[in-house]
Amino acid sequence: MPRSSAIFAALARGDMSEADRLTDTAPHIHYTGADFIPLFQQSLMVAATAALNIERAHKRYMAARAVITIAAYRQQEGDDALILDAERRKDEHQTSAQAVWAAYAQAIAEAGLDPKETIRAVWSFDDASQGLLADEAEPGAETLELFRFILRKGTN
Repeated sequence: MPRSSAIFAALARGDMSEADRLTDTAPHIHYTGADFIPLFQQSLMVAATAALNIERAHKRYMAARAVITIAAYRQQEGDDALILDAERRKDEHQTSAQAVWAAYAQAIAEAGLDPKETIRAVWSFDDASQGLLADEAEPGAETLELFRFILRKGTN
């Protein structure tokens, strides 16, 4: 597990040579004892899945914000209903992203890894994304169970 954390940290920093060195110097599968590779691979899969789902929700959130801005600017008949619908969708997409993040963060932390460091290995975790995820949310129950299931495959 410490090797996986060190590799995620190197990838998050963009230090590919350090990540390669840590990978190349790891014990091989025939080594007596648990190896980090299965957990590392499953963690990457979970991080990538979470990142894709959060990114999709973020894009939909931003599209809803754009609709609100444009409708508020042009002020045409029927725009009030359009704005209300866009506000509802914006909130739904933010809640969706937060639920995925909460499930991901909990599952990855349970595996002994740092959620932000791990996700940075596969996704640019920028300020806009962090702002979208700033509020606490309940993890999506199905998503949390899926992430736990995937991670268990890396430790069995």
